[in-house]
Amino acid sequence: MNPISNYCLIPYVGKYVTFHEDFQGEKGHLDLDYWVLDYNLKRAKDYMPEQVHNMLHAHEHWFGPYPFYEDSYKLVDVQHTGMEHQRAPWPMGIATPSATGDAGRSTG
Repeated sequence: MNPISNYCLIPYVGKYVTFHEDFQGEKGHLDLDYWVLDYNLKRAKDYMPEQVHNMLHAHEHWFGPYPFYEDSYKLVDVQHTGMEHQRAPWPMGIATPSATGDAGRSTG
């Protein structure tokens, strides 16, 4: 089992709701859990799963199995750019596409 890194813990506080998916990757079943602010639920369900599946497929194609199958995958919606963490590796705000075409990309 991979140890959990314990540096720079950042609590996310807000009215969160969650939804879950099962992903079949190179090492088998991977739990995908999405924690989003309640007012972003519909946008999150429309946007996040496809992006996460594409990212995981690409990661596993080029770099091998996702290294934290035992720990699962979490994605947290935040209103500021933040820092990636093993338990919530891609915190980001759900944004609408801008004039430049960047849809919800984190800059931090």
